[in-house]
Amino acid sequence: TYFGWASTQLDIEHISALVVTMASEGKKVGLGFLDTPDGGLTSRWFPSKAGGTPAPLERNVDSLVPNCKVCGSTLVFLCQVYAPGKGPDAFHRTVFVFGCKKEACARKTGSYRAFRSQLSRKNDYYSFDPPVENEDEDKKDKAAAKSLASTEGFDEFLLVVEDEPSAEEALANPKSSLDKKVASLVKKMEESKGEKGGESAESKEDAEFYSENEPETKADERFLEFEARVAREPEQVLRYARGSSEKEPLWATDFGVPSGDIPRCAKCGQEREFELQVMPQFLHEIDETSSRVGDMDFATVAVYTCKDDCALEGLYAEEYVFVQTWPTREEEEVLHKDTIEEQEEE
Repeated sequence: TYFGWASTQLDIEHISALVVTMASEGKKVGLGFLDTPDGGLTSRWFPSKAGGTPAPLERNVDSLVPNCKVCGSTLVFLCQVYAPGKGPDAFHRTVFVFGCKKEACARKTGSYRAFRSQLSRKNDYYSFDPPVENEDEDKKDKAAAKSLASTEGFDEFLLVVEDEPSAEEALANPKSSLDKKVASLVKKMEESKGEKGGESAESKEDAEFYSENEPETKADERFLEFEARVAREPEQVLRYARGSSEKEPLWATDFGVPSGDIPRCAKCGQEREFELQVMPQFLHEIDETSSRVGDMDFATVAVYTCKDDCALEGLYAEEYVFVQTWPTREEEEVLHKDTIEEQEEE
């Protein structure tokens, strides 16, 4: 499946397209993967894509060229996700994500930015009905995007999506790197948290493995759980959670997670909710040679958006981005020491 109005094959029920496409009956998290584009990445197709230049809803590529709030340089376009919103004003809705390549900016607010754009079904730019093939229209959009293209940006890819498989489903998938021992360990972690972990019966081999490999600290457990979840689909570059049962990002480590409440929407004051996260393997998958990544590096880029999809004053609303970075060796040692002390006190 691929994000996009025409691809959903939905019309009147378009507003629920994202929940249908991404969350499915089990309200699973949607996993995004890169694929070679075969047309359909211009604005009028309402695409979800990574790299290249943004495809704004209002079809004016010059309207979305944000700068880093730390160093002032033009941010690199990472991806955009077409995600129908709540209410008629957000019939068409896209979230755009950008980041700064400079390592010195990564841990500072404003080095990664996200913007929400939305339109009602009846608008000044598009037909009321889903788009149809029109080469002239596509050429206009592509010409506009090419004029803005930067050699510093990434190559363009289509974003396709699949439901995240369960551990059991991943074990049956030959491309998954999740083996039985890791699956067993994650299952026990989930059971220890009171979550549904499936059957409680354990084989002697699994029990011995867990005993021998139980993490020393909570920090180790968090990273191992992250690794195991990613191993279900190693090539995932994005996780989409809006409409799913998961309300928080899949953090890679206990280091650098939000310490307080997520800021409310600056426009309406409503709470923001976790919508999507860009995964660390995004950088490898989109640029295997690392020639364009530069110093860009992150554990995850989490995007939180207005819960109500409030009306815009202009073309865009800037949403909240939290960037989790990998701890340095010194920070890792401190984290390891602190968690051991906390566990001893318990």
